[in-house]
Amino acid sequence: MKKLLVVLMASAAMFLAGCKGEKLEGNWTVTNLIKDGVEQNVVPANITFSNEGGELLAAGKSGVNSFSVVIEAKNGQIKVSDKFALTKMMGAPEEQAFEDLFIETLTNADSYELIEDTLVIKNSSNNLEIKLKKIISTIS
Repeated sequence: MKKLLVVLMASAAMFLAGCKGEKLEGNWTVTNLIKDGVEQNVVPANITFSNEGGELLAAGKSGVNSFSVVIEAKNGQIKVSDKFALTKMMGAPEEQAFEDLFIETLTNADSYELIEDTLVIKNSSNNLEIKLKKIISTIS
């Protein structure tokens, strides 16, 4: 019985260790973008986090363009891979301005905070943050 308990606890620990960013998985929409404590104009943008082959993939729309990147997120720390894929379309000036800040925030992100259905991704070196709201699917 003691061996079984040890095996079950070890299995649970390995499972939890392998679930990098599992709370982030799902679809998120941008609600706020803040630079130097000032709210910026927001255009429709979103991020979907998914587990792809044991890696956490972030993909979505950054205002004008689509992007995808592998990230690591654990214990409030986030690291974005330097292999950031982004389409190269042009948009309206206000969309481009938002997208530039969005991409700058995400590519240099260093921390995140998850409070219920709100995710805040921070880029402390440039005093930027993105707030996102989880999209809850009602389709069953």
